[in-house]
Amino acid sequence: MNYYSATIEEGRYITGEVAGMVVEPGANIGYVASQPIAEVFRGENAFALGVMKTNPTAKVYNKWTLTRFDPNLERQAAESLLDPPVNAALLSQHQDSPATLLAAQAAGKFGIGYGADMSDLAPKAALTSPTTSIVGATTAPGHWCWTCCGGPSASVKDGMQNPVGCCWTANQVKTTEKGGPAAMTAASSSPAASAIC
Repeated sequence: MNYYSATIEEGRYITGEVAGMVVEPGANIGYVASQPIAEVFRGENAFALGVMKTNPTAKVYNKWTLTRFDPNLERQAAESLLDPPVNAALLSQHQDSPATLLAAQAAGKFGIGYGADMSDLAPKAALTSPTTSIVGATTAPGHWCWTCCGGPSASVKDGMQNPVGCCWTANQVKTTEKGGPAAMTAASSSPAASAIC
């Protein structure tokens, strides 16, 4: 299964079902959540209901980052869920970087992404990702894009470092596996790179 596109909580429910099917009965599952807002609550609740349908004894543990995009913080949250006392067998996320899936992959665990098919970035970990479709948006192979906060041109124009709304290439993310998530940088502010999104 690659990814599912609809209202995000529908996709979250299905990814919860997948998570429940791939972990042992009674396993702990970690969920790296961004901010305590309605969208995130709906998504995490739907995920937990999906887990409960396929694995009624599994438990979902949440770790808030209180940000949509901070790869270092996301990775730390993911690692804290992988470590005792939770010992998560699988990680899911509501975050805008691949840091959670990269942490799952580094630990030899499965993960569920968010917002894009992340299987090219964490191929040994990524099971699936809930996504939403944006009419007219395209993604080139080896890239994935966020379209929050006004899209790539607005985010780069505003001078945000590691802006939400930028494309990242698989090569840049592979670099972050060696150099850590802080090494992640925007693909480019050139019109050609922005046109990919």
